[in-house]
Amino acid sequence: MASWSNWGRTTACRPAPRRTRSKRTATAIRGAIRACRKARPRRSAPTSAMTCRTRCNCTASARMPTAMPARRRISVLPNTIFNNNKGLLSVYPDGFTPYETTSENDFSLTGGIKGETAGWSWDISSTYGRDDIDVGVEHSANYSLTYPGGKTDFDIGNQRYSRSTTNADLRRPVPLGLSEPADLSVGLEYSHETQQRSPGEPATWQGSGSSALAGYLPVDASDTARHSYAAYIGLGAKLTPQWLLDTALRAEKYSDFGSKTTGRLSARYDVTPAVAVRGTVSNGFHAPSLVTQSYSNTSDHAGVPYTLAQPNSAAARALGAQALKPEKSTNLSAGLTFNPTPTLRLAVDAYQIKVSDRLGVSSSIGIDRSSGVALDGSGRPLTAAQATVIENLLRSAGLTVGNGLVAHYFANVGDTRTRGIDFTVEDVLRVAEGKLRWTAAANFNQTSLVGKAALPTVLQGLPNIGTLSKSAEYDLLYRAPRDKEILTLAYEKAGWTFNLRETRYGKLKRLNAITGGDYQLKAAFVTDVSVGYDISKRINLTVGANNVFDQKPSQVPREARSASNLAQYTGAYDNSGPLGVLGGYYYARATIHF
Repeated sequence: MASWSNWGRTTACRPAPRRTRSKRTATAIRGAIRACRKARPRRSAPTSAMTCRTRCNCTASARMPTAMPARRRISVLPNTIFNNNKGLLSVYPDGFTPYETTSENDFSLTGGIKGETAGWSWDISSTYGRDDIDVGVEHSANYSLTYPGGKTDFDIGNQRYSRSTTNADLRRPVPLGLSEPADLSVGLEYSHETQQRSPGEPATWQGSGSSALAGYLPVDASDTARHSYAAYIGLGAKLTPQWLLDTALRAEKYSDFGSKTTGRLSARYDVTPAVAVRGTVSNGFHAPSLVTQSYSNTSDHAGVPYTLAQPNSAAARALGAQALKPEKSTNLSAGLTFNPTPTLRLAVDAYQIKVSDRLGVSSSIGIDRSSGVALDGSGRPLTAAQATVIENLLRSAGLTVGNGLVAHYFANVGDTRTRGIDFTVEDVLRVAEGKLRWTAAANFNQTSLVGKAALPTVLQGLPNIGTLSKSAEYDLLYRAPRDKEILTLAYEKAGWTFNLRETRYGKLKRLNAITGGDYQLKAAFVTDVSVGYDISKRINLTVGANNVFDQKPSQVPREARSASNLAQYTGAYDNSGPLGVLGGYYYARATIHF
């Protein structure tokens, strides 16, 4: 789904309807999920029979606007205030500009112990991570309150995600009569995750709601948790001095999705000391996240609720939603490596990834009678018979229809195939008594839709409905750019580390919901920099910036924006690609190793 973030305003506006929230919070939570999964103790050979370590990384931030506010901005003019709440003129005689605020606390802690016993190298570790986000709006108003004296700053709501993971890994050499001993590894993992979404204060959603951004509704609050177990075994062996074979098998069991076993087979053959060929065959498994399962968002359109419903909710079930299934993948890759010098490495790999039961969003399904005419979720007229079918479906779930109800939901929408090629070049040079490591990488890919999920029986015969909406189809196929290039420079000298990374994201294709066609977003360049210093062997201080030049996404072209959007805003950013509207992120970090 494309996502916009509007800014500026050229005309007066009526009280803002309750809005669907920005994707920024969901993006932050997904980032926390990835961060927690990646937060693993460093793997290195023990320097003694037993070593202990802990690592802590804490970040607290409030991201503020720079040259162009990253927060949603809507200017409300005095005549709008006069028409809706005359008392508010004494508070905002010249109009007002609400600002969305985001305060995020991201915390992670890793601790572990490792050693050697009876020929086994073992490593036991635990990681805990949490991302806590408070969303608010300042310099705003609720036209339903009494002014002067009414609130102007509001708490929109809170999102929180946490994950704890414990791993036990064992490794040892195993003699198999080959040129050298094989490497055997086994391990166990336990994970527990929680997700909460808390509603905003009542003044943000009662009456007209807080202007520019209404609060999270109580009906959309959620508090969910799950746990999982996993076990794996791996064996790597050199069948000959030139031929390396590596295999792995992993079994997982989720408390909400059952069990799944995945495996991998990789091989590498050294044609010469400088040239090698390699390949991998594997399958994968991805359970829907807690956020995907439990997230809902309801907005009010002239008295008709429009909702992104939880798949297991009464509304979604009545309109054909089914229990979500994990995504499953089959992966193939083959490549060539070339090392012309001891430090210079070149590699090219081609790959194919087939994913079945992809997760996406359904079409908007339901009925809207707010205009006096029965319309479907896309705004097209329904026949009397079609309207009756939808109303009966909703009533069968015990729902009150009233003027209508429109819902869409996450679903397993189809199967995709991605084919691509990766290029990598890296080298290490001695420069001014220091070490310079540079890396250049490029990826080119193309994703196609190879199958669509069948339409649920209860929806067959209804117009303009599909398990996979057109916007969701574009999301699967074109959300990520088809090419990406990265150049990285890392220089180390006398305890100092300097990092520079330049990333180019290729053009993006987006659906034009107004015309039914599509449009292109231009390529983007992002620069990341950091400087670190080792105060001692255990303490490091780093300052840096991601997107140091504060690049923003491309603006949505005028022809792809609705008449109401054009009337209200001077511009709209496309917020669905690799660049978010938050722009630059600047940080300072202290790392302590115990």
